[in-house]
Amino acid sequence: MRNIGNRIKQAMMEIGLNQGEFAKKLNVTQPLISSWMTGKSKPSTTSIKKIAQFTGKPLQYFFDNDENNQVETAKNGKENSVEIELLKKEIEILKTRIDKEMQSIESLKESIKTKYDNLNLKIELLKRK
Repeated sequence: MRNIGNRIKQAMMEIGLNQGEFAKKLNVTQPLISSWMTGKSKPSTTSIKKIAQFTGKPLQYFFDNDENNQVETAKNGKENSVEIELLKKEIEILKTRIDKEMQSIESLKESIKTKYDNLNLKIELLKRK
């Protein structure tokens, strides 16, 4: 049975980060990451949740023994691929909405600029009278 520190180290390595980079992503210090990996301290539940989210690992990955974890990982792999596709579609929808909003903002910006210019012109005309 592997300890939680080994699991954190494995998850970190799988995403290609060193301890310093991993610490920055989690908003903790590199010595804290090291102490988790060596077993000198254990991460809080909040930290484990952050690590799981950031690495894409299920929470159980950090607690189960290897055999249970392999079965859970295979199951989650299928579920994750479906979730990934749904998230990709959601991202595309959001990109489309952002593009439309940006167009609307640009139109509004032009309208405001035109009104501003017209008001300045009226001010200049009134000053000349």
